[in-house]
Amino acid sequence: MAFGLKRFFRKVNIPSLTLKKLNSFFEKDDVFPIFAIEHRSRIDNWFLKYVLEEKAHKILCYSENAFAFFKDFESQLEHCVKKGSPIALFLKKNNEISLRGDFIKKIISLCKKFGKKPVIIPTFILWKKVARREYSRWNFLFGEPDNPRGIVKIFQVITGCKKAVIDFGEPFEIDEKLNLEELGLLIDRELNKLEKIVIGPPLKERDKIISLVLNDPEVQKKIEELAEGDEKKRRKLIKKTLKILDEMAADYKEGIIFKFEWLLDWAWPKIIEGFWINEERLEKYRKLAGEYPALVLPCHKSHADYLTLSYLFFKYNLRIPYIAAGINLSFFPMGFIFRSCGAYFIRRTIKGDKLYPVVLEAYIRRLLLEGLPQEFFLEGTRSRTGKLLHPKTGLLSFNTKQIKENRIGDIVVLPTSIVYGKLFESGAYLREMEGKKKEKESAAAVLKTTKLLGKNFGRIYINFGEPFTVRQFADNIGIDLSQLDEKEFRRFNNLLAYRVLRDIEKETIVTPIALTSLILLSNIKKGLLETGLQRRISYALSYVKSANAPLADVFSKGNGDVIRKVIDYFIEKDVVELKELGGRTVYVVDEDRRSYLEYYKNNVIHLFLNVAFVANSILVKKKNSLTFQEIFEESSFLFEMFKKEFLYARDELTKEDVEKELKNLEDYRLISVDKDKISVRSHAIPILKHVASMILSYLEAYYTVLDGYYVIARDNVDMPSNIVSEFIDRGKYLYAMGEITRRESINKFYYQNAHQQFVQNGYVDWHLLFEEFKKSDTSEAKEKYYLLRDRVKSYISSIVFS
Repeated sequence: MAFGLKRFFRKVNIPSLTLKKLNSFFEKDDVFPIFAIEHRSRIDNWFLKYVLEEKAHKILCYSENAFAFFKDFESQLEHCVKKGSPIALFLKKNNEISLRGDFIKKIISLCKKFGKKPVIIPTFILWKKVARREYSRWNFLFGEPDNPRGIVKIFQVITGCKKAVIDFGEPFEIDEKLNLEELGLLIDRELNKLEKIVIGPPLKERDKIISLVLNDPEVQKKIEELAEGDEKKRRKLIKKTLKILDEMAADYKEGIIFKFEWLLDWAWPKIIEGFWINEERLEKYRKLAGEYPALVLPCHKSHADYLTLSYLFFKYNLRIPYIAAGINLSFFPMGFIFRSCGAYFIRRTIKGDKLYPVVLEAYIRRLLLEGLPQEFFLEGTRSRTGKLLHPKTGLLSFNTKQIKENRIGDIVVLPTSIVYGKLFESGAYLREMEGKKKEKESAAAVLKTTKLLGKNFGRIYINFGEPFTVRQFADNIGIDLSQLDEKEFRRFNNLLAYRVLRDIEKETIVTPIALTSLILLSNIKKGLLETGLQRRISYALSYVKSANAPLADVFSKGNGDVIRKVIDYFIEKDVVELKELGGRTVYVVDEDRRSYLEYYKNNVIHLFLNVAFVANSILVKKKNSLTFQEIFEESSFLFEMFKKEFLYARDELTKEDVEKELKNLEDYRLISVDKDKISVRSHAIPILKHVASMILSYLEAYYTVLDGYYVIARDNVDMPSNIVSEFIDRGKYLYAMGEITRRESINKFYYQNAHQQFVQNGYVDWHLLFEEFKKSDTSEAKEKYYLLRDRVKSYISSIVFS
């Protein structure tokens, strides 16, 4: 029977992370491994035996119940301990903890005799990866999910081994001081933790969750407040609450998840080259996720983010998080599928609705109280530019408020970076950058995704920041959550959100396509020699390495072939044209396709901002000798001006930051530093221009907005309702006239950020200027505006025209 089951056992997906963990148990010769399985089962025993033999090349030296068949079991056990061969121990019989004391004591004494450490390894085996339901009328017939009836288990093995799980908990040493009852409870606790990690806590039905949220004291209080004692109004509000919850609540169904997994197993190999995932950090998350409910907080680059993380969590035997999704994704059939995979849908705007936020918070509170993990995007929407957006803290505060009010103990936070080798939605994003309206999500749009099949979108890189808990973060910054008033609590959530996003940015993988795009777009001439490209890539790579940024694993194969592959792809996409001139290979970027490269450039622009600020500060002074203070002041101005545009590593630019970049430029022999005096070498100017032009598209976009203010005010009687479209028109005009040179600077999202920065932070008084530009006389507001516009223009001129 055991041999016949092997062909089914081979179908079980055992993640590489689990296999690494398994093999680590045998690294020390003085350890005697005891695999503790929850329920007595021959099939589980045979499966463990198979896994040890096939994956760890170890022989399972029988199991606890097997020894019962030997009259002289002590000599058999002694043989196992002496050889260091692993054995199996069963925790429960008929769902009751039932450890054999004589067996345990004998193991401990034999380990002492042979100088071994008896180590218990909690071993979780599940033949169908489904959550335990709070109540199921079929359990009396089929048994519990983790302990089905014998015939049911055989059926599961034969028909669905791909749905099975084996996982291992934290090993611990035992000795005679630990009594039998304590040992049993300790093993049981570790196995329960593993169950929570893999399939989550016992799951309530959707209707039950809705009922609990409806009867939440905060929801009931708000209903009574809004009803104002009117019973008819109260009934309407209850009906409205139920409608909100029906629209919102997830309906987790493993049957749909298994089907969706099968579909993605088929689809992924047809469109990507595979996944890279930081398994070490994922393992750290696993350990914490067994203790507290978790928040998985990824950056938001694509609609594929939802699929990617859920798919990989499922493959790595981690409970799929409940995902906060926009109501725009609830269309049929994807809404049904997403809801069945754990998505809960929230409205984009809730202004004026006093009931909705209370219901949403109550639903999130219920998920936390149930111990369920969640996933949502701090940025609030997909980044159309390739760089991180500033956070929106609404959902985060709903979660952290439950800790503040001591409703739950703590929450695990997992910052998650997702980088796509090539983005699926690049065409749609380019259209939106140019001001075209966002295409509405629909079933027809889903059908269009079938066109992706057969195309190569490279690898998907998943990296994680160090997982931490909310209370750990609060303790580290000296904050007692329970003592915060409303304003302080908002500030805390802001600090937490920026901590997460900065961790994501820090762990963003540098890919060949991103680095190549950066170098091509920062070239100040029309064409770039192949040798020049390779040389600049090498410099950029050494700079990235000095910043300890994580590099894509493909760089280990050598830069030359990797970059050529990227260039070949750009040529195929008509982004880059290859010209053979005088025996030299020259690459020329198509002017109308530069925005395509801009997206990928922005994946890594955060690494080069400070050095680009310093390079601009040197160039704008137009002299060979400068003081440190001059460079610091100019760099600080650029840093502050772009605060809405970029997510910086810290809130202020420090003198140490500038000193570090000056040291880098000195190491590259571009400048020499003598205390406070900085001298620019004669050959350095062209190279500094390449570095400075890394942010040229932003400088030109911000200049376009400033220049546009004057034209818009002079050409319009009334304030335009859509000022961004006016900026787009102005950008196209300036580009056509040669006043700006970067086609990629004509970007709706850059204009939005620039306008907000200038108006909200007092750079210009737009409403006052709109009236004053219609007059011929001078004013303080006008003078301030002209100085700012000319200053931004001077940076552009020092790169392009001087």
